[in-house]
Amino acid sequence: MSGIDSSAERGYPHKMRFRLGTVYGALVAALILVCSADARAQPISPPTGLTGAAMGISSITWSWDATLPLADAYNLYSGAVLVGPSVQPPFLQTGLAANTEYPVTLYGVGGGLEGALAAFATVATLADPPGAFLSVLPAASSAAFTYTAYPSAPPGPSSCYGYSAEVAATADFSGTIFSSATTARSLARLEVSGLASLTAYYARLGALNAQGVAHYGPVAAFATTTSRLPPPGLAVDMVSTGSLRLNWLQGADSSGLTYAAQASLTSDYSGTLLTVSTQGYSAVFPALAAGTSYYLRVQALTGPFSTAGPVSTLARPPSPAASSFVTIGATTLTVAWESDGNPPGTLYRADVSQTSDFSAGVVSSETRNGYAVLPGLTPDTLYYARARAYSPGGTPTTYAALGSTSTLVQPPTLGAQPISGQAPDGFTF
Repeated sequence: MSGIDSSAERGYPHKMRFRLGTVYGALVAALILVCSADARAQPISPPTGLTGAAMGISSITWSWDATLPLADAYNLYSGAVLVGPSVQPPFLQTGLAANTEYPVTLYGVGGGLEGALAAFATVATLADPPGAFLSVLPAASSAAFTYTAYPSAPPGPSSCYGYSAEVAATADFSGTIFSSATTARSLARLEVSGLASLTAYYARLGALNAQGVAHYGPVAAFATTTSRLPPPGLAVDMVSTGSLRLNWLQGADSSGLTYAAQASLTSDYSGTLLTVSTQGYSAVFPALAAGTSYYLRVQALTGPFSTAGPVSTLARPPSPAASSFVTIGATTLTVAWESDGNPPGTLYRADVSQTSDFSAGVVSSETRNGYAVLPGLTPDTLYYARARAYSPGGTPTTYAALGSTSTLVQPPTLGAQPISGQAPDGFTF
């Protein structure tokens, strides 16, 4: 019998019993070792969900699914180097070089033993961010950007695998982004198109790493221009006390454009703007104030403005006051009138004459008040009065008749000795 001592057949039964016990113990021990080895031999599956994200130019964060059966920890290798022994996600790998790819291998660990199956991933650190744009050259619907290209070949610091320029209407680059990219690392100019004319934008330049992820530098602000031209040939006509018309020519712009004409009380066009939209080449501004200066401008929409002015509406003729003659003297008259809607500060002229048609002997006075003093008149004489207003541009209104009145009689003057020939019964005067 294999494995049993034959001395039992030679009369030594106690030795046979000893040998059988030894064999039995060895079998039990072997069974235990086999069972333990079977348990350790159960394979740990490769980890799942291994991903990495570059946190800058010198670090990467690695993440994975930490619910792997039979695994209570994980070993992370970068190349052949164990950089994360018995770790849990997320794991931050630091001290890395810029713009460099880092492949890693991840094993599950159970009972102190590392599994035989692994997960693999490769992530590149970010390239060094580029400096500011050398120039920004905006156009009507695009902008060109120049910059200093990196001198070094990748991988490593001061290198990249290309460039990306982004443009947005917001400084945080939310919303729509317009972009242009190149893998030509020596190229020092990018152009972004599809922009709106006469619009403010923000731009930034990014250096691409090996996986095409951009690391952006400083933000620059700029505004696009326009292909539209300022309308030529501005002219004003049909000026009245409450309206005027602004005219212009088509010029080199195409036909069918919409124009915006505006009128303002200020030269910087602040405050309330009166706006007229038209596809023609003139605009009438109604409901304007009498005797008031306006600044005018017009543009083809999205284009630059042409300006005119100040241009003033006509003043209104003054109207007679309830009492046109405020004071009456022997040689002076003070005449008054109502503004009839003219603004304060309007210039007026008042005339008096001894003839009703003001053909001779006219005495005049200009004032920005609602009255005027006219001196140097003849006593005890009938005078006719009238007044008119001037627009800010100097255009006079028609005269308003203010009526007539006579100056007072000059009081008599007495000589040095008005009384003489005094006697007890009288005197001579």
